[in-house]
Amino acid sequence: MKLHLLLLLLLFLALFQFKLVGANVQLEYVVEVHTDGSAEWSVEQRGTEVSTSFESFDTFVKNSSLLVNLAREKTNRNMTTPKNSFAMKVSKSGSYTVVKYQFLWDGFAEVKNAHIIVGDVFNVENFFSYLYGDGTIYILYPSSYTVESVSPQPHENFTQTLEWYGIADFKAGEPKIVLREKSAPSGSTNLIDANVLLVLGFAVVIGAITGFYYLRFKKRVRKAAEASKVLNIPEMEDEEERVINLLRTAGGRMYQSIIADRCGFSRSKTSKLLISMENKGKIRREKKGRQMLVTLTDKLEG
Repeated sequence: MKLHLLLLLLLFLALFQFKLVGANVQLEYVVEVHTDGSAEWSVEQRGTEVSTSFESFDTFVKNSSLLVNLAREKTNRNMTTPKNSFAMKVSKSGSYTVVKYQFLWDGFAEVKNAHIIVGDVFNVENFFSYLYGDGTIYILYPSSYTVESVSPQPHENFTQTLEWYGIADFKAGEPKIVLREKSAPSGSTNLIDANVLLVLGFAVVIGAITGFYYLRFKKRVRKAAEASKVLNIPEMEDEEERVINLLRTAGGRMYQSIIADRCGFSRSKTSKLLISMENKGKIRREKKGRQMLVTLTDKLEG
């Protein structure tokens, strides 16, 4: 009986230690989908216990290639990962390390009838376990497309970007995203086939109206520019400096949502700005529950 209790205690301590180690590493997946159905994958690890060895890069290449092969078998679609597309970038700030792995996935999404359909590759069982498990997921899509449907609903919906905080809500085949080309809205094909002249006439009218308002808008912009030169309006403070000064006044740490409110930025703009600052080593971000805590790096705290 005592031996069983001792074994259970040792197992609990081992799991607890593993959880603490995992908590020191943050993970992000960024998937940029292209119009031809290919996708640029970036897998970024940040923290004080991130491996930067060549062995870890080789493991990433092997696991990613295996994942693509499994997805090809599951979907019965042609897909490849060019060997020369794999890359590993490392940046350090003191004990804090950022490692970014990258590769190109040809055939990641299905392109069909002016639509890009993302999701069938995620039918591979335990998809993300072939990479690094749970993490924040960003899926970027082309500006010429709009989201027709998405499942599950993302936690954040920026311009051309969908974000999920983690994979807990995903089922087999998710996230599933159907993108529609903006120039080909739903049901337009039948309408065009039925009455080409009517559609062309409508397009001419819309074009004339758009051109008229464009010229008016351009004239207003020119007048505003001339007025600003006369008044010598000063440029706004650099956005990154605003964030840095705000963090300094708050003791070097602040939640991302508060930064957005204080600076008057949208959630989308704040997220992209902070990602850029983090890549430059100016700040660190770590998830606290549903919130993202932003911290100045050592070199900017003074």
